[in-house]
Amino acid sequence: MKSILPLSLLFSSCMLSANETYIGVDYFASRLDIANEETNPAMVNLRLGTELFRKVFLEGQYMVSSKDDDLYRLNMDYGESYGAYVRFESLTEGDLITEISLGYSSTDIKTIGPEGTYSGNDTVSGFAWGIALNQKIRWVDGLKLRAGYQSLYDKDDIKLDGFTFGFTYAF
Repeated sequence: MKSILPLSLLFSSCMLSANETYIGVDYFASRLDIANEETNPAMVNLRLGTELFRKVFLEGQYMVSSKDDDLYRLNMDYGESYGAYVRFESLTEGDLITEISLGYSSTDIKTIGPEGTYSGNDTVSGFAWGIALNQKIRWVDGLKLRAGYQSLYDKDDIKLDGFTFGFTYAF
């Protein structure tokens, strides 16, 4: 709780001097690879960010499950996922913008199995990164179409990554 207040103050003070503040919604088609066994639950990603410096952004992400999947007789689903990123945009001023995100994420994985097998909630957290393309939509000022790849976790024989597709609106 003590760390939330300084982060809130930093984020709100950056918003006062920001050139761009945005909100985005993405569909995250994920791949959860555990010991070379793959399952594909999905999430919806809400992103909120603000520009700190020219083409450097601070971004927060919140994801919730939108689809579960089965691995053998185990049902795999996500709880919630939180992330904080520093996002770097390309310096070009055209309609197609590339970005790289570096940060930290924490994701809850819910597993439900038949009686006598594993059932429980696990949390994976650590370094996360992403790369994406943003296409400006000319007829709506501030709206961008976004497609990318994001890696939320990759260690301890667990890999959580996937492709994102959505929209961003800058105001």
